[in-house]
Amino acid sequence: MDQLEEIIQLVTDKLMEKLSDSTPGKIFSFWGEPKDFIIKYYEQQGMYYSSDCDILNHHIIILTETPFFLMKRIHNMSPMNKNEIDLMNRLLSQKKVVIFKEGIEFTNNKEELPNGIKKMMSKTISDLQDYGVEVKSSNDFKYQRSDDRNSKSLEMKQKKELVTIKKIQALGLNKGDLFTITPNMIVTALAKDYLRDYHIQVEERDA
Repeated sequence: MDQLEEIIQLVTDKLMEKLSDSTPGKIFSFWGEPKDFIIKYYEQQGMYYSSDCDILNHHIIILTETPFFLMKRIHNMSPMNKNEIDLMNRLLSQKKVVIFKEGIEFTNNKEELPNGIKKMMSKTISDLQDYGVEVKSSNDFKYQRSDDRNSKSLEMKQKKELVTIKKIQALGLNKGDLFTITPNMIVTALAKDYLRDYHIQVEERDA
């Protein structure tokens, strides 16, 4: 690699590092009491917890204390206040809403309820799931293994390789040969032109 390519590679590395550091992550928040194990679950996925619940704009809203009649109003599309209207608009926009199953009213003493009420609860929950609501229990928020949860962030931090026309020429590829582009490569426009002009096949690999 000559001096010019070294400078270009250094600039590229610094730019990618800055973009990685400055890109905002996805934010989740709670409608109801925050749960530490749910916070850890989503943080392990690279998300960020906000103590301020922005029902319309945050990536995920988790309802941890859900009155049955709130579910019925959402189910019937009959919101009674601004928060419920925002929640309805969120569902209409196909944004993620999670209901913590153990936080649904009457869940812990469901067996004591009349059969008609139990059937109504089950149908309401099922219909809300059809609307796009996710209903998750404690078991659904199990911690991920550390190597799994860090794999994505490690991938983002891997060094990018700048592929110039000089590098392509050094490979000695001929017409019909295959050149594979991986996610960690940045191929210059001149290098792409060279591949096209010399009829070198290009394969883009996801991983």
